[in-house]
Amino acid sequence: MTTPWLIIKPLLVGLFSGWISVIPVGPINVTIVHKGMKDGFWSAFLIGLGAVCMELIYCTLAITGIIAQIDSVYVRAGMELVSFILITFLGIRFLVIHKNSPPVLSETKIENKIYSQARSSFLIGFTQILFNPIVLLFWITMGTGVISSGLIKLSSLSKTLYICGIGIGMVLWFWFLAFHAAKYGQKFSDRTLAQITRISGILLLLLSLIICRRIFIELSSLN
Repeated sequence: MTTPWLIIKPLLVGLFSGWISVIPVGPINVTIVHKGMKDGFWSAFLIGLGAVCMELIYCTLAITGIIAQIDSVYVRAGMELVSFILITFLGIRFLVIHKNSPPVLSETKIENKIYSQARSSFLIGFTQILFNPIVLLFWITMGTGVISSGLIKLSSLSKTLYICGIGIGMVLWFWFLAFHAAKYGQKFSDRTLAQITRISGILLLLLSLIICRRIFIELSSLN
């Protein structure tokens, strides 16, 4: 395996992980679409940038903190199994989502009060993710999945490149979403978001298959 591939691979995996994390219909996407239709591209895109910053904080905590401490074979096997179950569940849920379904990541009244009082679009996106602990759980699950499947390594370089790829992927998606919401308005419908969410579901199910294969290989090696 060449050195360039060692750099490109975690970036690409991070890119797809970033897309998977933000594409599904949720509070951030709904807020960006409404903001783009009402106030234009930059107001909507700044919400996305705020969300990206907080997502990367949670992601970094998961990848460099909790996951880095997994050194027991049995603990890792347990985490892989939990990761497989959760990713499969999310993949199926995203795949069968209806265009009129509510946001996948539910908002609470506390969140609404806090980010509705934010003074800038950036803070709206930042606080929406900050007060959503499901995001941290998602990155613990996703990080365990990509590490256990061998898609990225435990080296500092590989994890850093993976996190950078995640940031790039999320920024590209929010740029796309804000641009189309501002330009096409009502034409950028719930149906479109639902279709994109289904694509995310397919990608998650593919990842769950990779994790499942890894689990079977490890179980076979113990016999």
